Amino acid sequence: FFLKKVSRMNFSRSFRGHGYRTVIIPPHNGMFALDPTTLHMWPRKNFGLLALPNPDQSFTCIICLPFHGENSFETMCSDGDVFAFLKREFPDVAVCVMSTPLRFLEQPIVPMSFSEAFPAHAGSKALLIGKAACEVLPIGEFHDNIGLEDCLLLDDLFGEYGTGRTCLETVFRKYSTISLDRFELTRPLSSDVLERVIGLSPNTFLQLKQMMEGALIGVLPRSTGLTTARSAVSFTSLPYGQVKSMSRKKDIGMGLVGICLVASITAGASYAMHRRWKYHEPASQLQSTMGLT
Repeated sequence: FFLKKVSRMNFSRSFRGHGYRTVIIPPHNGMFALDPTTLHMWPRKNFGLLALPNPDQSFTCIICLPFHGENSFETMCSDGDVFAFLKREFPDVAVCVMSTPLRFLEQPIVPMSFSEAFPAHAGSKALLIGKAACEVLPIGEFHDNIGLEDCLLLDDLFGEYGTGRTCLETVFRKYSTISLDRFELTRPLSSDVLERVIGLSPNTFLQLKQMMEGALIGVLPRSTGLTTARSAVSFTSLPYGQVKSMSRKKDIGMGLVGICLVASITAGASYAMHRRWKYHEPASQLQSTMGLT
């Protein structure tokens, strides 16, 4: 609130219709109850469960549910309701948690939301970092890494511009711009993670774009350094501005590939129709030639 008053900050927050609570799968005989090297996901029509391994051989199960309607938070009023839901929808998980207290209803519901603050600073006096400056859906690696990334980012900026009082505003301004780039990149990626977890119908256009993107990256040499935005954000330290520029170039490349593909199909169809016209003339033309009209 203070920053909004003194720095003309633009702040926005939008909520999805889902939230989550967690259930812990304890170790089984001192070992993981599930394979820790596999991504465990149970997508359903409008809800789902994601299990992530912990260092103590347990699993944290993130249960994503809508707030209202069938199979939602409002239908679970007791531990019996929760067990019945798990047994009906996720029976293999229910077996693993039968011997442990769920504590599902004791937790607050974590809402799925996006928030963005820009600029994230007030001159050289104050700065928002981590999820306070840019928050994506609290599921997946994009949400968890924001605070850690900001520490590395600020360390790099201080190393480049200095730590004196006169340098702070420059550092904070650069950070705000990079934070906005990150939000624009990670928002659609985190939405894609949620839709995969809860099993919503995939976006056909997005699937086609991802297939073309993979094909384009596969045919180009590795020396180009071209990769997907998800891989660049998750597994590299490339600046977000550079990743955005790379994504735009990929979009242009895929657009050209699409134009060439459409042109090739159109040319092929035109040629096939021409051949058919040449060797399979219409009946009316055949009758005229034979003097039947």
